[in-house]
Order: sequence, then structure tokens, then C-alpha cells
Amino acid sequence: MLIHMIALLLTAASGAYAESVKSAGGEKPRHVAYVVFISSLQTNGQDNYIRPNVAPLIALRPNAPTKAFIIDSLDPKSPSEPGKTCNVLVGDAASNPDVGQTVFLDSHTENNDVIARYFKVNRAGKLILAIHTVGKRDAKKQPIRGSGKATTLDVTSPAVQRDFKKELDFWLSGRYKKHLKPKAAAEGGEATKKAAAE
Repeated sequence: MLIHMIALLLTAASGAYAESVKSAGGEKPRHVAYVVFISSLQTNGQDNYIRPNVAPLIALRPNAPTKAFIIDSLDPKSPSEPGKTCNVLVGDAASNPDVGQTVFLDSHTENNDVIARYFKVNRAGKLILAIHTVGKRDAKKQPIRGSGKATTLDVTSPAVQRDFKKELDFWLSGRYKKHLKPKAAAEGGEATKKAAAE
């Protein structure tokens, strides 16, 4: 009887996790997997902050404190390539209404351009802002200040929702774990620095 009950509980938990990942676009907010992930991010994430040059793009306060999971590069053979960052805003919710919101950053290179996509998510796990940026790199593969161009995307667009779901699935599935560097002061994160051509 006990074994049967445990099996039922495991089946239910597995179903809740699968449904939460399936519904990652935010249609059914605060699914188990999202809540568990954010809790882990708040507990195990690196101390980080919202970079001043990025803050206006995503409608957040400059230098707002966050906890972050930072992936400098998904390809260890190409450490200069941008990666992914996930920041959850932390602090006193009474003085900063943005506390609890999360920003996902995905970036990659095409030729000599750095392509970045920011997804801003509210506390319920719903996408509320999506920004696409394109910046140039110099001969040393460093962002060229002032070269970045940003476009605000329609969060209701099926294409944007699809890209957001893909990004969220990467984090909720736990695939990010093998790419994380040891916990330490992030200083803004290399992935963020590379993606944000000021």
C-alpha cells in the first residue's frame, strides 16, 4: 500500500514538472518547476547587478542587486563566445517593486555581430518584456561601445513566445547546471558584458 502511494506521488510530481515546462510561456503561472528554479536561483546564485547600460532597455533600475546564474559560454572550446545569464532581482520589495522579477539573457555571435535577447518575466512567470539587440565587436572580439541597437519585441507574438519557451526550458530542465562556473562574485557576468555593446 505504501509503495503504491509513493508511486502515485512520484507520478503526480513528474506530471506537474512536465506540465510546468510545457507551459513555460507563462499561460499557467507559478508552476512547480519555475518556483523551484527561482528558489534555487535566490539561494545558490551569484551576487550580481543590473548593468547601467542595460537597465533602460529592460525598464529596471541601474545597479539593482540580483542573484544570478551565469554561463560565460556554452562551448568550452570557444570561451570568447557569449553565453546565457539569468538574474532574479532581490532586496527590499517595499522600496523596489521590481524585486522578484527575472531577466533571462541569451546571446550568440553571427559573423562579427553579437546578437542578444532579453526576456523579462514577472513574479508569476509570465513574459512581460522582450528585447532584441545587435552590437559590433572589435578585432579582439570585445563589444564596441555605442554600437548596440535595440528593438522591443511583441511579447504576444507566437515567434517570441516560442523563443521564450525554448529559453525557459533550458533553465527549468536543469541543462544549465553543467555549464555553471563556481559560485563567486560575478562583477556583472562575462556573458552580460559580451552581449551588451554599450
